Amino acid sequence: HKTGIILILEYYGLQTGYIFNLMFPVGQLLAIFLIISEFARKNELLAVKASGISLIHLFMPIIVLGAINSVLDFTVAEYLGYPGFNRSRVVNRVKIEKRPPIFGRRFARDLSFFWKNRLYFFGYITRRTNTADNITILDFGKQGKLVRRIDAKKGQYRDKHWILEQGTERVIGNIRDSVATFSIKAYPELDISPFEFLTRTSDILYMTARDLKKLIKKKKKAGISYTAELVEYYTRYTFPISCFIMLLFSLSLSSLTKSRAKAAAFGLALATAFVYWGVFQGTKLLGQIGKLDPITASTAADVVFLIPGIFMFFKMDK
Repeated sequence: HKTGIILILEYYGLQTGYIFNLMFPVGQLLAIFLIISEFARKNELLAVKASGISLIHLFMPIIVLGAINSVLDFTVAEYLGYPGFNRSRVVNRVKIEKRPPIFGRRFARDLSFFWKNRLYFFGYITRRTNTADNITILDFGKQGKLVRRIDAKKGQYRDKHWILEQGTERVIGNIRDSVATFSIKAYPELDISPFEFLTRTSDILYMTARDLKKLIKKKKKAGISYTAELVEYYTRYTFPISCFIMLLFSLSLSSLTKSRAKAAAFGLALATAFVYWGVFQGTKLLGQIGKLDPITASTAADVVFLIPGIFMFFKMDK
């Protein structure tokens, strides 16, 4: 696309926070491993233990740092990582590829949801033009009783409300109903935009915890499944804990004093990081398709690795 250097730097620069969030746990694991293993290689850890100082006591400031880094990883991802990555997608699509900024599903068929005592049904809806076909709206009123039904052949969401065309409006009374037809009619009270419900799974991967929470509340209120969003929301908080977990493994493995075991320990540390990532992604996917409870799916990897990590940490002095 004959992109200039400034635009290229902007595109990759906006992704820095997102890449930081993904690589920080592994980077911390390797950094601590290299430092502590150097201490072990020079027998400094042996000297510490010989003087009666516990390695657990020695490493406690690093453990505190790991907990702080978990908070740092979450903060960077929430306020720089995901917002920056989304902006980089806009830069790529609009400035580089010269295409309109459209994310998420562009259309849906047979979309229905409940909102503010009203049941909405759209036979076909597209976010490209903010229009829908074969629309049915059931108004249940404040008492939960059906008081109105609106059917329209098509409609458009414009100026924060729906404008319906070629339809009928039936008002249900206690004694008799009244029916009116219209060619075009604006409904200011129908102010819900269903287009945010068209978000794809690939898009929720790059949403902040705050945005996911808002989307979950709206989907829950609308009666739409929000399992994938809930799993993704929980993982926003559980993934940064991997900084702390990787730290436990790094301290335990790097404190080995046998020089011949260091290479194997280094490989094991790297393998631990990759296995953690595989388990994390696997359980998250199972949660998104409904095979695991959302909380279980988002915390399984942390629990599986945290328990042996704590065990190895407290076994260092023995």
